[in-house]
Amino acid sequence: MHKNIELTMRIRNAALIKAVIEDVERCETTLEKWCKVVGISSAFYQDLITFKTPPVHVSGKKDGEVKDKVKAICNMLNMEFEELFDIQLYEGIAVSKIVTYVTPEKLRQICNTPVERPTAIPTEVLNNVMRRQLDELLESLTPREEKILRMRFGLDEPKEFTLQEIGEDFNLSRDRIRQIEKRALKKLRNPNKSILVL
Repeated sequence: MHKNIELTMRIRNAALIKAVIEDVERCETTLEKWCKVVGISSAFYQDLITFKTPPVHVSGKKDGEVKDKVKAICNMLNMEFEELFDIQLYEGIAVSKIVTYVTPEKLRQICNTPVERPTAIPTEVLNNVMRRQLDELLESLTPREEKILRMRFGLDEPKEFTLQEIGEDFNLSRDRIRQIEKRALKKLRNPNKSILVL
């Protein structure tokens, strides 16, 4: 019986991400260069999409006013502030990271869901985002470890493979496959490796 796998989900401003990605692709540039053209740092953009910094001033004489850098983003994207930012989300989200545990069955369900770009608030795109970040997580392993886990848990595979079947595919013993599986799962359970995004 497989143990549940720990995943760390980070909440993002999906509307802003979608608009920026589309503009970056339209301009055939990189996110870093796009930020420079707008006049913001990559760090500021990351803080905006993770709700670490609000898009409006929250104190002083400018309390409630849209920040100049945010205005620059809206102008660059030719979009209204309200289309990109939901102030209630910035005020209501206390943490942008949630740790959860999923069963192998849930993992398979997520991985077999076609990946699409976010088009609404983060909760509506959980499966797609989790799928992308799960792929990133698995890619942090060696190619052999990644392939073994994908076969073992039925990720992008027609079924779950037994240790014996995987061993035959790699020309390794069943016990050797078990050792590799155990080592790979240990790497994934390392908090520094858990990078799943919501």
